[in-house]
Amino acid sequence: MKTKLYFSYGMNTNPWEMYHRCPNSRAVGKALLPVYEFEFRTHANIKSNSNSQVEGVLWEITKTDEDMLDLLEGYPTYYTKRMVNVK
Repeated sequence: MKTKLYFSYGMNTNPWEMYHRCPNSRAVGKALLPVYEFEFRTHANIKSNSNSQVEGVLWEITKTDEDMLDLLEGYPTYYTKRMVNVK
């Protein structure tokens, strides 16, 4: 089964919730996203900030898991995706 890496922040860092949303997912470990900051207004979001970093979890997910997350998050209307480098 082909997998990809997914950086999560906010509600998708909870292992129990992720297990129910994405049963094929596997937590790889904690991760830091440099030069971004976490913000919460009507929903969790990240935005560029050279003086900050976002703590999150790196997951290994399948295409089926990604599709489930897209549906949950309202992609591409409500949320967008982007490729980022994490530590």
